[in-house]
Amino acid sequence: MSPSFPCCKVLFKKRLRRQQRERQNMFGLAQSKFLNSIRIWGFGNSMTNIVTIQGQRPLNAGVPWDAPASNQSFSTRLTWRSRWSKFLGRDAEMAELRNWANTPQPCSICIIEADGGYGKTRLAAEFATALQVEKKHNGQCWQTLWISQLEDFSESLSLQWGKGHVLVVVDYPEHSPDRMALLLRCVASTAQALGHETNQKNIKRLRLLLLCRQSAPVKTLLERNDCNAYTLQQPLQLQALPEISALALLYESLPIEKQAWVTAPENRPHLTQWLNNSPLHSTPLFLAALALCWSEQAQAVWHTGSPLLQAVIEHEAKHWSRAAQGQGMNPVEGEHAMMQVHAFATLMSGLDHGQLQLLAHSWGWTSQKHKQVLNALGQVFPSTSNKINFASAKAYSPMQPDLLAAQLLVHWQSIRHPAQATASHIHFDHKGHDAQALHQLLTTLEPVHAAPLLQRWNMLCYDQTVRLQTADQLENWLITVLQPPFGTEKQAHIWRNATTTQTTWHGMPRLAVVLSQPQGIQTTDQSSDDAVISARVQRAQELNKHAYFLANSGARENALTVAQEAVDIYLDLLQAQPQTFRPDLAQSLRNLAARWSDLGQHENALDNAHAALNINRQLHQAYPQSFAPHLAANLGDLANYMSALGQRENALAAAQEAVDIFRLMAQKNPNAFEKDLTGYLSNLANRLSELGNHEKALPVAQEAIDIRRRLALEQPHAFEPDLAASLNNLAILLIKLGQRKNALALSQESVTIRRRLAMAQPEAFEPVLARSLKNQAELLSELDERENAMELAQEAVGLYQSLSNRYPQAFSEQLVNAQRILHRLQNTSPLSIPPNL
Repeated sequence: MSPSFPCCKVLFKKRLRRQQRERQNMFGLAQSKFLNSIRIWGFGNSMTNIVTIQGQRPLNAGVPWDAPASNQSFSTRLTWRSRWSKFLGRDAEMAELRNWANTPQPCSICIIEADGGYGKTRLAAEFATALQVEKKHNGQCWQTLWISQLEDFSESLSLQWGKGHVLVVVDYPEHSPDRMALLLRCVASTAQALGHETNQKNIKRLRLLLLCRQSAPVKTLLERNDCNAYTLQQPLQLQALPEISALALLYESLPIEKQAWVTAPENRPHLTQWLNNSPLHSTPLFLAALALCWSEQAQAVWHTGSPLLQAVIEHEAKHWSRAAQGQGMNPVEGEHAMMQVHAFATLMSGLDHGQLQLLAHSWGWTSQKHKQVLNALGQVFPSTSNKINFASAKAYSPMQPDLLAAQLLVHWQSIRHPAQATASHIHFDHKGHDAQALHQLLTTLEPVHAAPLLQRWNMLCYDQTVRLQTADQLENWLITVLQPPFGTEKQAHIWRNATTTQTTWHGMPRLAVVLSQPQGIQTTDQSSDDAVISARVQRAQELNKHAYFLANSGARENALTVAQEAVDIYLDLLQAQPQTFRPDLAQSLRNLAARWSDLGQHENALDNAHAALNINRQLHQAYPQSFAPHLAANLGDLANYMSALGQRENALAAAQEAVDIFRLMAQKNPNAFEKDLTGYLSNLANRLSELGNHEKALPVAQEAIDIRRRLALEQPHAFEPDLAASLNNLAILLIKLGQRKNALALSQESVTIRRRLAMAQPEAFEPVLARSLKNQAELLSELDERENAMELAQEAVGLYQSLSNRYPQAFSEQLVNAQRILHRLQNTSPLSIPPNL
């Protein structure tokens, strides 16, 4: 042994302690309120990852897998972090991501897009881990920065490294557009720096991997930033697993003694039927959930959809009850308390220690009960107990995966109502206490978190009503909490602005109406003319957005009134400043025309659309590039109103002009205009068909449906309604061409989509569902399927009867047509039509 060894050992220990202190200072979890900087440093060949954080929550250097544990709960095993289930069926996607990582571009962005449960985050995590493993074989060094919540970003971010490449993974970038823009500016700056090193032999690469449900908002955000600094890969859309991969995943996830259930011949028909019952069943989440439920069953139980996830939640509740009992609590009371914490953490995207204390006070917990609940949570989820001492850290994370979180809230809402309590359960007054608790949390929320929180609620509500097809209790409850007057006017303004960050809230249309209610014009006699004008402009803008949300929720008369007020304001402002407010007036007139059309008043709609068109043509002549989209959209509206009034030749000319304009724009920028082009293609096909040009209309309609089908696969939330409309229109066209069997398949697909949408949002989608039902009834009648046709016709008549009672001018004619079809199928005496119809 060398005599210098003891000295070297002491120096090594000192150096190690110094590095540990430096790292602790770097993480500074409770030192600063805002995140000021993030830096990734690479040291030598080891590429040691050190993330410098000053702020609320640490970012993860490397993939944040959970440590293996034998006592993991069911919900923990279903998260991607646990790595509990096998990673199967994604070989093609992994190969595509590897090719993307190895492309020669210095900086590139890729989007993985899928609904919750499809395994997009697990795919990204496995890919990042594979890059780390592969460096041992090909010598490439990769670092990973994992960003789960972008809203923690503040004003600056910089990326620096030594040798090697960097992969940045961002989960749900669409929830925090401002913070995503900040990250993109950093990426663009880094890409420009890397671009100067293209002559080097081993150029460093930066890859940004974005995980989202909808790529359209993310693409829009990319277009608004410096797109020339990086390349954008074609989005990677995840589909449900093929049957062989689904069965393999189920087999590998089961205990050894129960794997024979998958291979048993008598179970194979049940497995195939279960997979075909819902597209959800072929997703990694549902396959793993079924395996977990089977692991404690004496025989195979074929839970489907929401009941399968409910079984997981009920299993969790038993764990919560036992943990609470271990802390000396009544097991039922403890289970309910832990359920409340889970539910609020899920609603708020996590809770910090201060928020937990506020909730405990709102619920009337004693300090002893608060401590007991936290200790019980720490037993069920050991990682929680290590975080609750940091006031600035998220003490408790939301339930994951997303669909399981939605099911948790379904279960929580179901037990909140005293009418559903049983004699064996302790009575809890959840309604008032929970509403008060959420109200207090929201009034203390920082403005930057409002829009991401609305995005999360929209996602949860959509998963509940559309994907799991349960009641919309969550939206109803949120409406009661946020119903005006909510907080101060400043707080109401924050939520109003957050609501208008997107145009359509598919999961919570009625809540969007509540939050978008415009404020009054707040001026005094001492206010300057500019201040008065600014206040009126702001109100008009808010009125237009509120009118749209009202129409989307089915409140058509109210939407018309609100839209008319916006037009009146701009007409008045136009007198003083004609050049300034002409574009705004044109947009408001189009909005008003649409609201008249919703009520069946097509003459009024056409008048307002013509007035808007006159303005847009003048603006287009002066500024062709800026106002081409407005002119084309105006022409498309005009074509629809002309068609409704029988002006078919004029409607065709307007529809053709709109398509010509949009096709040119889509060729230059498909990401921005392709989705709009599909609507005008469908419009043109309908106008051609009305004039008997069915053969000419067919390729136009097919082009629209091909694009919409691809977009609906990428973003079902946004494009399934449009796809259903195109399917219905193409089915009608094929009937006219005598292709009835092909038409039947398209019509059935349209009815399936619209029926699911109408269950979630009846006011918005019952009219189009009735139209599809009527068309399919006619088609089945022509195919001599009289009984099926009669059933659909009866359903269509029932829907139109209800709609006609509420909106007689809009739906009376459709009711009469549906009644005639039903009469013909019933083969009864001639139908007597009331004169007023």
